[in-house]
Amino acid sequence: MKKEEIRDRIAKWGMAMTTRYPGLRIRFEHSECRQVFLVSLSPDKVDDQEQFSIDVMAFEDEMEYLYGHYAPLFCDNEELFQLSAEAEMVEGFVEEPISRKWHFSVESIFAENDIYNLAA
Repeated sequence: MKKEEIRDRIAKWGMAMTTRYPGLRIRFEHSECRQVFLVSLSPDKVDDQEQFSIDVMAFEDEMEYLYGHYAPLFCDNEELFQLSAEAEMVEGFVEEPISRKWHFSVESIFAENDIYNLAA
């Protein structure tokens, strides 16, 4: 079925794109009302925006060539349409540096609380 074929192409492309551009999030679902897939890209954490745009436009052109008026509609951050909570998502992994900003000490809890002061 054409719908499943398009869905599979979007998912495969999404996996490749999130590997190439860590931090990218892609959400997509089929719209029964519009009879096309809606694809929302969240490229806020993508470093090379120019190459990213070139890659997205190439995929859009390929899908338009293959599927004509059944080709997916693309937008950034759901600006043109809202996706449902059931939309599929492909997300790139960005490794965050380890943060050691907080400190927990058992001694400070007991020392500052009179009800735990059993030395009296």
